[in-house]
Amino acid sequence: MVDSLCEKQKKYNDQFKKVVSERYSLISLSKPKIKTSLPLPIVDIEAHIRGFIEYNNWPPFTICAQQCVKWSYALEQVVSTAYGMKAWVTLGQIVADKIKFCPSQETIDQWVSEGIHPHNMNDTGFNLHAWITLENGTIIDLTFLSSIAQVFENKWSHVNGKIQVGFKSDIFRELTYTPMLAGHKHVLNLHKKSSIPLLAKNKDELHPIVLFALQPIHR
Repeated sequence: MVDSLCEKQKKYNDQFKKVVSERYSLISLSKPKIKTSLPLPIVDIEAHIRGFIEYNNWPPFTICAQQCVKWSYALEQVVSTAYGMKAWVTLGQIVADKIKFCPSQETIDQWVSEGIHPHNMNDTGFNLHAWITLENGTIIDLTFLSSIAQVFENKWSHVNGKIQVGFKSDIFRELTYTPMLAGHKHVLNLHKKSSIPLLAKNKDELHPIVLFALQPIHR
């Protein structure tokens, strides 16, 4: 049975809290905390992102395809400002019907300890996805729709540059996210330990890097 949107959100919130409890100390000032009582403001997030990018002369948003960690990290604060609440870049699993990026907890733990390197790639790239979690638990996925639009151009080119908000989808029958690592600090530490440039130091580095290109995993 397919979970309802409310059930998916509750499972997500519970998993997010579990991840945070395992990665942050009890007294950490930067510890993410989901507050389900916060309403989701009505925001045209796509227009907000486009406006920010054009004003700051960033590369076009459509090149975010297959660069989920880099763009989610770069726009974390922009998304936070748009919704008027805290936001945290989040790494983990996504399942969209037959398209899956599903790293194991063992793999995530190894990457946290040792970083991500070219030998971690397989035929489909890196088995990982990144998005942004708002303070009320809402998912803001900046890159996934652009990625599938690029990989499956004949089928989904119309969603290039679109942003996935929450679990509701007009494209996929089943869409789930599982958070496994959350927070600016942890993603930055992962980048520092990696020989792959996961993050961009400036807007010029937001352009795609062939080595980091991802392809979806089919099962």
